[in-house]
Amino acid sequence: MKRAIHLLIILILIDLVCATGMWFGFAHLRDKKVEEISLIDQVEEETRLGQDLLSLKRTLLTTDRAQSEITKYLYDVSEEGQIKFVTQIEQLGTTTGVMIETQSLEVGTDSQPSMRAVFSLKGSWAQTYHFLRLLETFPTNLTLTRFEVKRGSQYIDEWSGSAVALISSIRPPR
Repeated sequence: MKRAIHLLIILILIDLVCATGMWFGFAHLRDKKVEEISLIDQVEEETRLGQDLLSLKRTLLTTDRAQSEITKYLYDVSEEGQIKFVTQIEQLGTTTGVMIETQSLEVGTDSQPSMRAVFSLKGSWAQTYHFLRLLETFPTNLTLTRFEVKRGSQYIDEWSGSAVALISSIRPPR
């Protein structure tokens, strides 16, 4: 009987050791599973961020192209920007046959930067009218505040006058 009790105690100890080993193995596997799930989440997050980065790069390239197109029609209040604007208006007059002369160009000091330009013009009625139509479709934010022309002589088709334009397509100061 003593031998059976010793055998029973040994079997119970072996069962306890095996149960402890299984519990330790299960706990270790559970920790590894949690770590695996965390790593999978990190990989998915990095993959998503990589896709977002590619999308952002494509958007930036598209925006850069669009910005370079838009920038052509924005003017600085600096002398270079003013000269660029006056040159474009005078070229517009040259293409229509109207003689353009810049009378004044003032830079506005309001909260929204702007320029006010006064031009004198001279040409035939068709040329003057064509210039006006092109000026109204000029790709900047240009508002004609006054456009006045008068016929010089009733026998000659020569019209002269002036135009006052407010330009608010100003590049914001940096």
